[in-house]
Amino acid sequence: MAMVPSQRPTASLTETQLEILDLVWSNPGCTISFLWKQLQERRTVARNTILTQVGRLEQYGWLERERVGRSDTYRCTVPRRRAQSERLAGLVDGLFEGSPAQLVQTLLGSRSVGAQELARVRALVEDAERRLKENE
Repeated sequence: MAMVPSQRPTASLTETQLEILDLVWSNPGCTISFLWKQLQERRTVARNTILTQVGRLEQYGWLERERVGRSDTYRCTVPRRRAQSERLAGLVDGLFEGSPAQLVQTLLGSRSVGAQELARVRALVEDAERRLKENE
């Protein structure tokens, strides 16, 4: 069931659904059996739970199913990076009054951040400043 390009996946996602999406992004074309085995390595989970959650993800527009031989395989309908950007934008709007700076301040204030991570954040900010100047 291919998603119409103008549609966006809907619904808030559970932790299990996020785990499933992460596995499918990393292993496009995977089967329910593959997902179940991977999640079983992390914790006890019923196969029916995986079937239900994959069905919901397909219904919400996050996954599409393709029949290959006797098995159904699954692919994400949205690239990981785009999904992260869109979901994070909603989070920033909803929890941080639309301010990325408040998000960063909260992240840096609530976690132990090492020198390497701070250097990476600095480099990302410098890159964003450079792109902003190029687009002016």
